[in-house]
Amino acid sequence: MGLVLPVLSTVLTVALTMAGLRALRWRSVFVTAGALAALVLILTFTFFRASSILGFLPSGDTLAQLGRYVRRASETVLAESAPVAPNAGIVLLICAALGLLVILVDALAYPWPCRPRAASGSSPSSSFPP
Repeated sequence: MGLVLPVLSTVLTVALTMAGLRALRWRSVFVTAGALAALVLILTFTFFRASSILGFLPSGDTLAQLGRYVRRASETVLAESAPVAPNAGIVLLICAALGLLVILVDALAYPWPCRPRAASGSSPSSSFPP
């Protein structure tokens, strides 16, 4: 399994999901939840298609396979010196980490709106836009 295609498909799926939800003007909390759901679905589709429901919905078998992939990645990191071979477990962890990084960057760029406290001399109607 190559490294570029799974990473690229994961990052693009998560980023385009967030862009689409932002274009629909969804609240930040729902955009983040949608991006996490997209990350789970694309990782399931990419790595666990045979053990999932309809090819992209995680099942109990998917979680068992996930444990095997994480154990394989752990064994690879512990047994080899850097740079490690990109086996399926390593590629899965890279894809998951980069997908979470995309979500984190979006969350930092578009912070969840908070209602500011009314300071003395300011009106409550002068709050930040959502």
